Amino acid sequence: MKQIRFLFCGLLAAGTMLQPVQARSEYPGYYGGFGSADYCQEKTVIVSIFADDVNCSWNFNDDDDYREYSTAYFALQKGVEWVEDQIHNRNGSASIVWDWYNNDYMYYEAHFDEEMLSGNGNTWQLCNEFIEQNIDCEWITNMYCADNIVFNFYFDGEGQDDTWAYCYPCWGVVPDDSYRYEFAVFNCGHTYDPTPAVYAHELLHLFGAPDYYYGSEYIPQSYADYLQDIGATEIMFGYEGVNYDYVDAYFSDLTAYYIGLCEAPWEFYEFTLRESLFDQIS
Repeated sequence: MKQIRFLFCGLLAAGTMLQPVQARSEYPGYYGGFGSADYCQEKTVIVSIFADDVNCSWNFNDDDDYREYSTAYFALQKGVEWVEDQIHNRNGSASIVWDWYNNDYMYYEAHFDEEMLSGNGNTWQLCNEFIEQNIDCEWITNMYCADNIVFNFYFDGEGQDDTWAYCYPCWGVVPDDSYRYEFAVFNCGHTYDPTPAVYAHELLHLFGAPDYYYGSEYIPQSYADYLQDIGATEIMFGYEGVNYDYVDAYFSDLTAYYIGLCEAPWEFYEFTLRESLFDQIS
């Protein structure tokens, strides 16, 4: 495994602490109101953070943990490539830099002194604080000539099989500046390895796509029921796939609309869906 830096919330275990990012709350509409992932057609950097909490930790000398690390690497690769392909198929352009093994400043380790996988509401705040205190986002985006920066946190929570994204559409409204960074949390426990479809699903959240599998501020229950009735395998319907070599889901016109690639399709009008974040702000 590559040599890495060990960064902790407020503590430096080894290596050199990067200078904290300058707080940007003085600017109206953080990152222009779209979050740290703006348009999908702009260049994006994905920073990966392998994190411990009070209940779970990574040990890369352990065969299971190293397998999960490797699976995450290749599944993320396949998920990113699939998202780029879908954007290109819509006559868009996308460049997503994700390879933490060959790009030193895309890999971090963290330790949190709280339970991070319980959904207790502190996860988004603690992850934001870690990013703010330990990762020089401006330097990284300048280094890779990128417009967007997002973050993946990986936990080794045995027996739990959930992932989620902290992104602007998840809130149902355009948030204020207290919400700084957009990121996804992945549980890579021994009983569960997220598939490439899961990585693609969460990345599309960060670009603006909501979930379709339950009623929300964006999606009425009638549309979720419709997709259930037709046996949809659409990427934002929560279809996780079963394949680790490719994303076995499809990318709909509606998802293309929500990430800013096209005009609203028929489903938007038929089911009275909510406008995309791009239409709300424009």
